[in-house]
Amino acid sequence: VELVAAITRSQVIATLGNVLATIPMALLVDWSWHLLRGSYILDSAEAEHGLHALHPLLSLTVPFAALTGVFLWISSLVAGWTANWAAYRRLPEALSYNRQLGRFLGERHAAGLGRWVNRNLGGIVGYLSLGFLLGFTPLVFAFMGLPIEVRHVTLSAASLALTFLPLAEAGLLHWPQVALGLCSIGLIGICNFGVSFFLALRTAMQARDLGATERARLRRALRHAFRERPTRFLWLPRGDPPG
Repeated sequence: VELVAAITRSQVIATLGNVLATIPMALLVDWSWHLLRGSYILDSAEAEHGLHALHPLLSLTVPFAALTGVFLWISSLVAGWTANWAAYRRLPEALSYNRQLGRFLGERHAAGLGRWVNRNLGGIVGYLSLGFLLGFTPLVFAFMGLPIEVRHVTLSAASLALTFLPLAEAGLLHWPQVALGLCSIGLIGICNFGVSFFLALRTAMQARDLGATERARLRRALRHAFRERPTRFLWLPRGDPPG
């Protein structure tokens, strides 16, 4: 239960950090583009279409965000598989004690390279696979004639921000639309994290051979912990050491 709460806390603050950094950065890039080129990245028609495409009720934002959660889970499997492969093949040790590499980099730097690979290889490969899934999947579906897209919270926040300036200049930006777009970003984040975390937890329970009784016990414990102190899943309770 504490592990689930800690993961939820870290994902909430990571999502907030992504969105709070992405929106002003996208606005800055769009404004700089306007100064250099005399036009915004999107024209008013494209901006209206982009804003409508993020509508939580009048578009397929929710199912697309859930599908993106599946992609996030797949990328985590790729990252875990890569880390396990490197550990099983003893890749960090092989780099640290390789004679040719040691002569080329020096023994100290070769050992540092081995530690760096041990810490980061799985994450790098996982993020690369996520980039391919988010970037190429819509193109593959479009080639097949299927209007299926992705809705990632960070990418969607940037897309939403790129609609502000052209719509404001055209007099077509209204604050209720902005508020609805921001609510849609929050909903996308919940779908991304909820689906990916559910699939990851299910995979972990299968890997640990938890039976139906143990799974039901875990679900009851999570519900009880959430009812008792829901803020525990959002920020670290006062006085508790960070896990």
